[in-house]
Amino acid sequence: MKRIVLVAVTAVALSGCAASGPIATPSVPVPTPTTPSATPTTARPTATAKHTATTKPVPSRTPPAKTLAPESTEGVIAGAIGQVPAGFSLPDEQRPAADETTAFETTPWRLACVNDAGITTTALDKLTATRIKASSGPEHVEGNGLLVFADASAAQSFLDQATAGYAACPAQAPVDNGFRPSQRSQAVPSLGEQAVQVGSWWEYQSKDAWLPAPGADLTYLARKGRFVALTYEGDESVGDPTSNADLNSRAQARIQQILAQV
Repeated sequence: MKRIVLVAVTAVALSGCAASGPIATPSVPVPTPTTPSATPTTARPTATAKHTATTKPVPSRTPPAKTLAPESTEGVIAGAIGQVPAGFSLPDEQRPAADETTAFETTPWRLACVNDAGITTTALDKLTATRIKASSGPEHVEGNGLLVFADASAAQSFLDQATAGYAACPAQAPVDNGFRPSQRSQAVPSLGEQAVQVGSWWEYQSKDAWLPAPGADLTYLARKGRFVALTYEGDESVGDPTSNADLNSRAQARIQQILAQV
């Protein structure tokens, strides 16, 4: 089954479907620069930085198109293989396109660290079906999925390996033009039979300090029997998204909606 997964992902990537949304975790949105006068808010903190005449301003970045090279298959899971349970539907998948977001479209997804290193999970050999769809826009992305394994033991092994892989990831990736992405993960004991939460966010350098910049992503994987639910959301919020009540509430509601159907 592993070879089928990889071939399917390559085909999707080459067809251009991967560009419709993130194909990796973390799917960190490219940060929008803050200004020197930005101040914190209670709802979603923004970075505060006092720049002097000699301090370089926060560099401007143009969001790159996320694509998947055909050879980049480590940790990749195809968006549509096999058959999920009859009548199953993902959260929001029927939502039409809006002014600034696409409709939900089938997309591959990738287990990866914040430095883009893929996470290997041998349990994917027993993956029998997937349904993964995502919607994206300039400042927001949402993806949801269901992974079906041959049995509960295989699903548990997958989540064990994914959790261990995320835990072994570096806390930060190398600096890129004054920015760096950061990441943290932790188990979530109260969600499904087994779950992991992964947060990633942007920081920028101001003098000798690293300050949070707009752009964060939150991912959940949760298991029920032989089924694993996936959800991820990225937006322009600032700082560690594992502490963002709004993002976590929405993510857990989507996970519960998925698991309630299996």
